[in-house]
Amino acid sequence: MNITAIQEVRWTNSGSLKSQGNTLLYSGGDKHEYGVGFVIRDNAATNIVRFQPISDRICYIELKCKWYNMFLINCYAPTEDKSDDIKNKFYEDLDLVCNTLPIGKPKIILGDFNAKIGKENIYKPTIGYESLHEITNDNGNKLITFATTKNMIISNTFFPHKNIHKQTFISPCGLVRNQIDHMLVDNRIKLCVKDIRSMRECSAMSDHFLVKAKIKLRISTKWRKNNKYKEKINKDILKTTTAEVHQEKISIKLRDIQEMANLNETWEKKRWFNDECKAAQEEKEKARTKVLQNPSEDNKRLLAQK
Repeated sequence: MNITAIQEVRWTNSGSLKSQGNTLLYSGGDKHEYGVGFVIRDNAATNIVRFQPISDRICYIELKCKWYNMFLINCYAPTEDKSDDIKNKFYEDLDLVCNTLPIGKPKIILGDFNAKIGKENIYKPTIGYESLHEITNDNGNKLITFATTKNMIISNTFFPHKNIHKQTFISPCGLVRNQIDHMLVDNRIKLCVKDIRSMRECSAMSDHFLVKAKIKLRISTKWRKNNKYKEKINKDILKTTTAEVHQEKISIKLRDIQEMANLNETWEKKRWFNDECKAAQEEKEKARTKVLQNPSEDNKRLLAQK
């Protein structure tokens, strides 16, 4: 995938890191908790107009498209057991971010919202008919309310799939499986989203599955790495504008980020990460794969012990 939104980065402050053809743009706080970011393939980097870290729960990028720019907002919402004050603060911050962005530019809000979306008829215009759960929890109600006020839909609950491809989270014991990662889309571009489903075969060493969205937009021609046709010189294109200068500066910054040979090598240098940790991580991943293939009680018990 060209652009991947990730949560629970757990890095302090904000910054960027380049490795193996990808650039990680991350936003964190003062502590090693929460954290959000974007992993961007090199062939998409030139279409990133800007990256804006907001907090350890929210960040966004502005993406240059063919006819307009679009914003991707990455979120990590508080869990269901957190107090209403903490939850309300998150949605107030998210609302403030949305209100500061240009109204004319479409937005996609995605991430881990810890929200179960049910099948209540009153919410159908916003959630569709394909959610995994029957009853909406408190986080789900807050997410639906936010989407409705912003004239957005929760796009992933509109696509029919097997339940295993709707699940985005599996507990360490393998007993609890939820759909709590979502993607909110402006109503005006909802038809651009062709499909959303979880990718069980993609291991991210996490209790969450990777969620893949297929979006068909008119992206700038810079996105196409190998252009087969040479365009005629257009004098108007040669005229420098402020926006183009800014975009070029961003592209240069992304190219100049220090190249790291391997992120795993960097992490392994940490004192807490040794061969024993690596072996335990691999054993847990094997146990997790067994549960996905055969969710027997023995396999679930084995995963819970890892």
